[in-house]
Amino acid sequence: MSESGSAFETLQMDMLLPFVFNQGFNARLLEEKSVMIEVKRKEEDGSFSRNGIEMSIREVIVSEEGRELKARARKGSAVFGEWKLHCSNIRNFYRVFEK
Repeated sequence: MSESGSAFETLQMDMLLPFVFNQGFNARLLEEKSVMIEVKRKEEDGSFSRNGIEMSIREVIVSEEGRELKARARKGSAVFGEWKLHCSNIRNFYRVFEK
């Protein structure tokens, strides 16, 4: 479970608790890509309950869909979790602007 909201970090987790800024967007995006679930929130104010968190955790841990989500998330985290590759990509990105 991640609360920071980084899409890259979230791929290393199974669930995102969307608190502020772009986290809601990241949660919906990654849920649409079937690599995680978003904790269900109230339509009126965007808050979520203890029960909603519990149900989401159970879904990830117990259900077949949860096992499939974790398998897809592991594939994504193999790419985004590779530190040397990540650093290399950042260096290459900065080199584009140095020229």
